[in-house]
Amino acid sequence: MFDFASAFHVQKMKSGNPVVYLLREQFGSFAGSPHKADACDHIAGSLRELGQASEAAMWYEVSGALMCERAELNPQLRAMYALEEYEKALECHKEARDADSVADCSEIIVGLRKACAPA
Repeated sequence: MFDFASAFHVQKMKSGNPVVYLLREQFGSFAGSPHKADACDHIAGSLRELGQASEAAMWYEVSGALMCERAELNPQLRAMYALEEYEKALECHKEARDADSVADCSEIIVGLRKACAPA
């Protein structure tokens, strides 16, 4: 996975705020890039460290959705990468005690697991 903090010479801080701000700023510049999903993952991780589980879950879901759109990967591989992101989102939804989002995310995970299964 691409290390945005290193690439943008951002000092990882305990608070995470500068990292989140800079990653969000860079997110828009990655239109159509495979790095966009990585940026989402890093934003989510920083937010999770800050205790903002609901917002982190949203970014993990965006990363998962972007993984599903990566045409250069075969469908099974796209599903595997997306599954990893949605599982992180599910953990965050559970931390945030958001029952509706847990149910929705769980449904997506079931579908992705089926897509990952060998034919």
